[in-house]
Amino acid sequence: MPSPRGAGGDRPRAAQELEGAALEVAMAQHLLVAADRFQLGRLRRICERRLCETVEVDTAATTLALAEQNHAGELKRVCLDFVSRNLQAVMTTDGYQHMVQSCPQLQVGGPSRPLRLARVTGL
Repeated sequence: MPSPRGAGGDRPRAAQELEGAALEVAMAQHLLVAADRFQLGRLRRICERRLCETVEVDTAATTLALAEQNHAGELKRVCLDFVSRNLQAVMTTDGYQHMVQSCPQLQVGGPSRPLRLARVTGL
């Protein structure tokens, strides 16, 4: 019977695949930034497409900030759609706090109202 452990040593294959997926997302994020900076449209679209497939509660707000900062319109649309369906969960993540600090234009509110994503809620 094959072992659930892969070529990576003592860690189970599932753990290695998760690390691989996270590494792939991080690489796509960094490449998106570089593609935007150096105006490499095709590379930006490839990265954007890949990141659109990986939006989750834990990554949605960070990815939305990345999309906002790097002119990734389709990625931004996908993130906004995801966040609109999962707003309460997304607001509890560290990524949401990062997004509020790095892209305040994406949220509105004040001390008397909880923060909401401006373009999701229409406020």
